[in-house]
Amino acid sequence: MNGFFEKSVAIDAQMLQLYGQQVKVSLAKPRTLEERKIIALSRRRTQLWQLVCQESNRLRQCTDTQAKALIQEILKALKM
Repeated sequence: MNGFFEKSVAIDAQMLQLYGQQVKVSLAKPRTLEERKIIALSRRRTQLWQLVCQESNRLRQCTDTQAKALIQEILKALKM
């Protein structure tokens, strides 16, 4: 079967070479300190929001009054 869908190492190498010649690759510039700080803060915010959701779910499922009080304290601190 000679044609477009033929498979061989030589054809793969030729296609990779063609791809490398046609695609223009540019390196990404390093992030600034400010960008890295914003990314870190954003990730931390997401983590805390997930924690609030988890604790809220626990509170809904909890039946023990003492455990509920502890969960509510945690939620209060997280939502400050």
